[in-house]
Amino acid sequence: LEQALRTVSHEVAYQHGFHEVEAVMRAGHAEAAIFIRPTSISEIRRTADEQMLMPPKSTFFTPKLRTGLVMRPLVV
Repeated sequence: LEQALRTVSHEVAYQHGFHEVEAVMRAGHAEAAIFIRPTSISEIRRTADEQMLMPPKSTFFTPKLRTGLVMRPLVV
């Protein structure tokens, strides 16, 4: 997005969630909004398998894990 806007004066901010973006727009704090569909697990898996990089912010997800929390499958 920054590359597409390189010839005009702009400030790019990232906001997650439709309602949050709507509130920013209604308050007049932004002139435009662009919504991008979420990245699917299969897209992330394929990108990892091909050892490619994802664009910034494309793998955002919630809820976030607590810092220091380790996820490990339990074998029964």
